[in-house]
Amino acid sequence: MKNINVKIPKFSNSLWRAYPPLSSFQPLREDITTDVTIVGAGITGITTAYLLAKEGIQVVLLDAGKVIDGTTGYTTAKISSQHGLIYNELIRTVGEDAAKQYYNANQDALSFIRKTFQ
Repeated sequence: MKNINVKIPKFSNSLWRAYPPLSSFQPLREDITTDVTIVGAGITGITTAYLLAKEGIQVVLLDAGKVIDGTTGYTTAKISSQHGLIYNELIRTVGEDAAKQYYNANQDALSFIRKTFQ
C-alpha cells in the first residue's frame, strides 16, 4: 500500500463563509427604535429580516458575533429534501403524516429559495 501524505486542516472551511468575503459591522452603540428586532444573524435571521424589510417593516438584525459565524457558518450549505433514512425514522417514530409534513416543508423551502434568489 502506498503512503499518501494528506494534510488535514485543523479547522474545517465553510462554504457559507468562503465566498464572497463577509462584511463586518460595528456594534450597536446607541438606543434605536425599530418595528422588529431579530436576534441571530444566521440563515434564518437574515432571511426573516430580508422578507420583513421587503414588506416595508423597519428591522434591526443583531448578533453577538459575526454574520453567519455560528451554526449556519459551519453547516454543509446543503439544501435538500432528500434526507435518505430520516423518512424511515420519522415514519417509525412519529408516523407517516408527520414524515410527509417534514418532506413538504423541505420542498416548500426549496421552492422559496429558488423563487426568491433567482
